[in-house]
Amino acid sequence: MKKVLERDNITIRKNLEKLIFYYGATDHWCPIQYYLDIKKDFPHGDIRLCENGFRHAFVLDTGREVAKMVVEWISGDLTTQVL
Repeated sequence: MKKVLERDNITIRKNLEKLIFYYGATDHWCPIQYYLDIKKDFPHGDIRLCENGFRHAFVLDTGREVAKMVVEWISGDLTTQVL
């Protein structure tokens, strides 16, 4: 497994309007300071801190809740074409 040594700010900047960052408030893998740092560096980005208490391994118990949340986030960006 490779270690991530630093955030790829160039790629984030190029794609900021396409990205949603969702940080866990109680995630030991990713401290809240990371959320605060990226909010400061990209103040116009869609960067969110979990208010639902989801854990890092959300797929084990709250996968449906997270999926519903993501659908709400992206539904405005999706379009359906009837052929």
